Amino acid sequence: MMKEISTEHALRRIILLVDEDKIAPEFEKRAIEIYYEMHDRMLQWEERLRVAREKIPSLGFQLERIEEVYEDAREKLEHLLVMIPENPERPRIKMQLKEFTQDLDRLLCEYVPELIDQAGDFYDYENYTLEEDTWMTEVAFKAFGAVFDDYKNCAVDMVSFDRDLDDFKGVLGHIRKREGKYYDMMYEYIDTYTDLNEKIDSLYDRVDEFDDTLLEFIRTVTPKGAE
Repeated sequence: MMKEISTEHALRRIILLVDEDKIAPEFEKRAIEIYYEMHDRMLQWEERLRVAREKIPSLGFQLERIEEVYEDAREKLEHLLVMIPENPERPRIKMQLKEFTQDLDRLLCEYVPELIDQAGDFYDYENYTLEEDTWMTEVAFKAFGAVFDDYKNCAVDMVSFDRDLDDFKGVLGHIRKREGKYYDMMYEYIDTYTDLNEKIDSLYDRVDEFDDTLLEFIRTVTPKGAE
């Protein structure tokens, strides 16, 4: 006699049909345990991704501001380079350039440690997902394969198990899409900062060549925890 077993899991509802007249072999019992464990692990995966993604917007906002101040400083330098020494506006523009480079230095000192921290979390997340993917492939789906291969001796109904597994894969697909957005944004911010940092270094070289007193305030950025 078939009985529906419905489990309200925090990730999704699990619904399986089980033949009560059959005694589940040990490999099937283990496979079903792994199936529930897979839901637990995926829930942890989803939560870790959620926390990681919530930190991302602040990186983008800060990076936008750094780009804006860089452009302001660059424009002031370009202005100074074409000014004649006698121009009465020269001291004011020079002061503005100094203020913009000071702002740029402050923003970088705030941004770089956070970027380093989040990049570290990002690479840790990549390693974590690789381990989870390996577990699903080498442990979970191998166990499920054994059930499908010997379905006649199993108590769980294969149609219901296959359907429920497909539903799980649907949830996994949604999480993968969110994960893809996380990867895209982090790679974009890391690449954008790398390109911008080269531009800032070039700007600082030009400013220093123009007047080596303007950048006396520059500080070395130290990652958090490395003091």
